[in-house]
Amino acid sequence: FFDMSTRVLGLAADLFSVDPRPRSLLLERFISTFSFIDIVVQFLLYTYLMTDNFRCNEQNEDIPQAFAASIQAKGPLHEYVALVCGTQVRVDAWPFYLQKMLFLIFFCIIFYINKYFIRRINRLHCLVMGEYIPEYIKSKPVYTNVDYRQRWRRSLIDFVIYKVVTIVILAGFITSSFLVIHLIPSVSTFLDFKGNECGPKMDYVEDIGLRMVCHFENEFIIRLLSWLSHITAIVVLLLFCGSLGGLFVYAYRFRRDEEMNRNLDEDMIQYEHVDHPSTKRNKIYQKHQP
Repeated sequence: FFDMSTRVLGLAADLFSVDPRPRSLLLERFISTFSFIDIVVQFLLYTYLMTDNFRCNEQNEDIPQAFAASIQAKGPLHEYVALVCGTQVRVDAWPFYLQKMLFLIFFCIIFYINKYFIRRINRLHCLVMGEYIPEYIKSKPVYTNVDYRQRWRRSLIDFVIYKVVTIVILAGFITSSFLVIHLIPSVSTFLDFKGNECGPKMDYVEDIGLRMVCHFENEFIIRLLSWLSHITAIVVLLLFCGSLGGLFVYAYRFRRDEEMNRNLDEDMIQYEHVDHPSTKRNKIYQKHQP
């Protein structure tokens, strides 16, 4: 059981954790964390929206008077009205469901693309700088006839392009989300605490003859998750903008450290007799470069 638990935790860490080797890329860890949080929030929100029950009441009904009349409610009839109105309200709000589904898919994509680029840069960084860190460089063979520095440069350029494209698309998603909520009437009332109107005309069943107002059973939780999804998306957007600057800082520091390694004096006595980390890095650098 212990071995199985260890394997499960190891698999979860491998799937969801991000550990950038360069310190200049630490923002990538926060991007992955908040992206994962947004994925969870979006999934919970979508689950509530698809499965939560509705509670419906006749519009403009005097509730105190209804209580005073103490009329026995017709349970099956009320359940039927809640069921058909729930379907009608959800269908009318289809742009909101579509937008949330695309949002969820997009965050899953950027989470794993971000993870792919970080792994690739970790490996190439260690190979070019001559840092022998097994967890980064032992996943694939190392060849002496490959220009890893050119691959590092190409990967860094691709990472910058990916971030610029992601920033534009994510900003568009966030903007469209607010526009959908505020400009489409069937969606603007969908998450409103005032409720969703339904009837007397129905699209898929016989007309119910009454104007009903329906509420989600867990409407407060749904509204809270909706706001959390927007907040985390904005945080991820800001982190992406900051990480774009971090990539330029990383490129500058990489070239600076590379120049320092080239100018390292290995003829000094302390470097010959002491296992100094810089000497170790430089030896591996010479071994792996063509």
